[in-house]
Amino acid sequence: MESKDLNIKELISKYVLGHLNFDKLTYLAVVALQNNYDSESMRIVAGMNLDDNTFEKKEYFEKALVELRLTFTNKIDSANIIFNYYINKILDNRLNCYGGINMIIK
Repeated sequence: MESKDLNIKELISKYVLGHLNFDKLTYLAVVALQNNYDSESMRIVAGMNLDDNTFEKKEYFEKALVELRLTFTNKIDSANIIFNYYINKILDNRLNCYGGINMIIK
């Protein structure tokens, strides 16, 4: 996965679409905090480790999205964000057309 070059909105969109494993929630929370998406629940998730209950991580993370009033967390908006990400990579010649389309339909 190319998570390193995704911005926080794109990462959260991948989560909303089910393309990001729950074990990545701690990483996602840390990136969110680094990008000023700060809330009590986000800090809790960022402090969790792999051994912590997955259901709890998911619950706190989703609570953080609500606390932060993130408006792009529905599936249609998230799909548009990811679609635009890959289209821009194709247009910037950072990803070939076939590879980009493959990533979009995945």
